[in-house]
Parts: sequence; structure tokens; C-alpha cells
Amino acid sequence: MTELLPVARGRQTGEGHRHACLASAIAGRNVAVHLHDDRKQVGYADWQCIHVPVSCAEIDCKHLVVAQALLLRSGGLQRGLLLKMVGRPGVAQRYMQAEIVRAAARHHWVVPRAFSEHPWVADFPVTSDPAASYALATSDKRLAIPPAFVGVLRVSHFLGSAMPADARALATPVRGELDLSATQQVSTLDEEDAEESLFMRLLSNPLMKGQGGMLQSLMKQMLGAGVAGKPSNDEGGAGGEMPISRAIRAAKKGLLARLMSVRGVPPLEHDGVEPGTNSYAEWDVYKNRYRPDWAVVEEVDPWAETPNAELVEALRAPSQALVRQLSGIGLSYELHRNEEDGIELIIDRVVDYAIDVRTRTTPSLRLYRASRRTKRDLAVMILLDVSGSTAESGTDGGSIHRQQSVIAYQLASVFERLGDQVALFGYHSWGRNLVRFLRLKSFQDRFDNSLAERLKLIDPVGYTRTGAALRHAARKLRDETRLPHRLLIVISDGFAYDQDYEGAYAEADTRKALEKIRASGTGCLCLSIGSDQDEQQLKAVFGAATTLSVRNQNEFLANVRKVTMRALIEATSRTQKASSASKRSLKVA
Repeated sequence: MTELLPVARGRQTGEGHRHACLASAIAGRNVAVHLHDDRKQVGYADWQCIHVPVSCAEIDCKHLVVAQALLLRSGGLQRGLLLKMVGRPGVAQRYMQAEIVRAAARHHWVVPRAFSEHPWVADFPVTSDPAASYALATSDKRLAIPPAFVGVLRVSHFLGSAMPADARALATPVRGELDLSATQQVSTLDEEDAEESLFMRLLSNPLMKGQGGMLQSLMKQMLGAGVAGKPSNDEGGAGGEMPISRAIRAAKKGLLARLMSVRGVPPLEHDGVEPGTNSYAEWDVYKNRYRPDWAVVEEVDPWAETPNAELVEALRAPSQALVRQLSGIGLSYELHRNEEDGIELIIDRVVDYAIDVRTRTTPSLRLYRASRRTKRDLAVMILLDVSGSTAESGTDGGSIHRQQSVIAYQLASVFERLGDQVALFGYHSWGRNLVRFLRLKSFQDRFDNSLAERLKLIDPVGYTRTGAALRHAARKLRDETRLPHRLLIVISDGFAYDQDYEGAYAEADTRKALEKIRASGTGCLCLSIGSDQDEQQLKAVFGAATTLSVRNQNEFLANVRKVTMRALIEATSRTQKASSASKRSLKVA
């Protein structure tokens, strides 16, 4: 998090920073400059502020402010493009560079010569619009290594808060360059929210209060300056407040004034925990301790105006091959009577056998009790990653989300058909206070067509705070089933990323969550289907849990039985070791 450092460190902070005027001039609106002592020591920006590392040298500090202000001025921080870069820091970095250079070329009259003549800026290819910048960022074209002063693009900081009105006005399309889906209507506000005239601001001057208070009040009443709809302090009479019409305010005054309607992004911070949510601790690898009640999980039903077109025809019944692969998994022993062989004889059946022999009737040979692995006592929780990064193209031509959803649906179908207790939930996040748990099928729901219909209502969006989702899924699996065999299947592209939740921090929290879940006797299987993550990268995120990375359904079918059995065997062995240790401690006591 950004920390405002005292002036005693030798640098100014906040809007009083010596480069704040430069930042505002280049960005075209009021932008603050803050110093921070983040351990990563990199510069970045959000909608309102440019954050400069306290260790930054003077010339680099100035260049960093210019670069990030140009990024804010570029108009390229569009929600649609930013969502495509979630979990893809390399693409985000290349896109940011392209937008900085494009903005420097377009607004060259406000760019200092020392910056515009820098070799990196001069040699970098200039794109025509944000779409071209994104195409360049995702291409294989080799780009020059940027200097350190360029900073980084933290996508979550822009997606996590609404675009301010002054930024929307600057991004209003001119000659069709930028499309932010503007609406034609404007909202109405109460009179108290309308901009005051210069004369009324004069009457509201603090210098007129006190000695001139009576004059000020009288002038306002005579000019009808009261707020419409509010009762006057007087009981009527001359000079009382008169009802007037409602005022209309646009996003910004001027020729480009236009009320913008950008599809809303849930806020990353809330004031307190709402009822019906669940809070969980989060592991801080840097401080080597848990942050109590840090992440908040909310269960919701999926909703969309139209079904996901990719999934309309893709969700089909599972193949018999998949049913055969999973049919012998999750079975425990139960006692069967009237078997032809077994562990012990049944006395009454032996008596019947002797009577049949004496009376010369055909005796039955089913005289035994046998213990056979036929009892199904397996509970399965399938957790589907539906974050924005899964919208990328997968190995089969469709999106990763499509491949993952098909596998999740087929796994739920097979386990349900075999008689196991099954639940299927999706998850994504918008910061630590809004981890969404999308209810597709709970343990109590019947398995019917509603599962497929709910899956079709999901569009991949948001981030991936995997640790909190895992903890909530394990809790539901344990508390709602109470079965001895439990299996948690996580289907994800393997990227753990959210606001202040990335890199080593996110990976350590995910591993810690899986560690505790496995220690409780729950088998954990982490699947990656259609993404470019390999087994080694998955191990960095999911730790010692059983992992499987495949490119298509054929590879998945060939390996699913082996990895599922391994996950359950590891959970069983851990449970047995814990039970043995408990018995030994009781004997010692």
C-alpha cells in the first residue's frame, strides 16, 4: 500500500510535491504525486495520483512523472483492454510503453524535450490507437528494454475504482478515436448539487458570515437561493424559499461535455463486512504470519443478460470413457450378506443349507458375509476459476474458460451419476473485500438442467484471489457433507492475482491454504486445461497438492483417474498418520 512519507525525508509529498504541477499539466487534469517506500521500489499510477519510489533519483523522478502522466492522458486505460491484461504483467508492461510513446507523440507540446528526445522514446514504434497498442503488446515483435523510469502498469488499481469525471471527459471520443459507450441521457441532481454561480459563492464567503450573517441570509431569501424541497427556517411570508426546477449537470463543461456510462466495476474496498458474507485469514509471506479476517467471500448466483455463446452447444453429457475412469474412485468397504464366498459364515444360512440337503432340495450356496468396496461415501467440491484471465484463447481455438467449464460440467455429471455428493462453484474477486463465490450447484441442489443454464450465464471477469476461495470451498465441503472421503478439485489457469495479491505473496497464500486443507484429510486436485502453464509453474502456485496441466480433453481423459486416485490416497495417508499420532499421544498421557 502507498505510504505518505513525511517531508523530513527530503522530499515533498501529496499535491505539494514539486512535480505535481508538471504531472497535472501533462495529464490534462489535476493529478497528485506521492512518494512511497514499497519494497518493490517501482513507480506506478492510479486514477488520481502518481506514486514515485522514495529512492528514485531526481532526473528519473521527473521522467517517471512525465511517463505516468502521459499514460493517464493517453485515453488507453479502457476497461475492456485492461480486463484482457489481468494476470498478464508482461503484456500490460508492453501496452503501457506503447501508450506512453503514443501519448508523447500526440501531445508533444506538453512533453519536456529531455523526455521526448530520450533514445528509448525516439526509437519506440508509435501506434495509432489503444487497439494498435494492445496488438503490439501481444505480438512477437522485439521491443527495446525500457529504462527504469517508465514504471509499471498496475491493472488492478484502474479496474478497482471508477474512472473520475475529469478523466472521462478527456477520454471522450473525438473523431471516433475512443469508444466508451456513451449514453445520450444525463442524470438529474438536486439543486444543492448544482454548481453555484459566482455571485452565490460570494454570498457564501466565510468573510460575510458572522457580522454580515443577517445580510447574507436576507439576500439569499430574496434571490430564491434556498434549496428546493427543503423547509425554510421561516414560517412562510415574503422572501420565503420558492420551489424551482431541478438542475442538470454533465461530467465536464465545455465542447466535449458528455455523460459517460462505463460498465461498472465492483469497488475493491468496502466499509465493513456485509451480512451473509464470510471472512478468512490470509497468509502474509513477508511478515510470516496470518492477517486475521482479511479476505471476505460472498456467495451469489450467476447472472447475465444473455448466455455465454461459447457454452451454448459445448455442455454435453460426459463420455462413457470418463465414467469408467472415475467409477472405482471414492469407494469404501461395506458388509454384504448372502455371498458365495466371504470372511465369515452366516449361521441361519448354514442351517437352511443343512435342511435343504436333508430334504433333498437344491441348497443355496450363498452362506457368507463379505466385505467389498462398494460403498460410495465421497464428497466432491469442484471450484471453477472464472476470472478475466481465463477469457484468453485456449489450445482448442476457444477460450480457456470454455475448456474449463466443459470439464467442470462433465466431472460434476459423472460424480453425480456415480452417487457421490457433488457441488460446483465458480469464483473470481475484486480485491480482498469482494471475493465472489458463484453458486452453480450446491450439495443440496438436485442435478438437472439448471446447472448447465447457470454455467452459460458466466462471463469470465475480475481477478483471482485463490486462497480465500479455497478456504471457503473447504469449509463448505467439510461442514455440509460430513463424509470421510472428501475431494476438492480446483480448475484454474494457474494465475493467482488481485489487488495487493500477486507474485510471491499470492503464491504463498494459495500454497498455505492448500496445505491446511490437505492436512485436514481432504484430497486436493488442481487442474489447468488449455492454458500455457506447465507443471512447474502450477507447483509454484499450488505447492505439494496434486496438479495436472493438459492441453485438451484427450490428455485429461488419459490422466484423470491417476491424479484423482493420488489426491485421495495422499489425503487418506495424512488422516491415518494424524490418527496414529493422536493415539500415541493418548497412550503417553
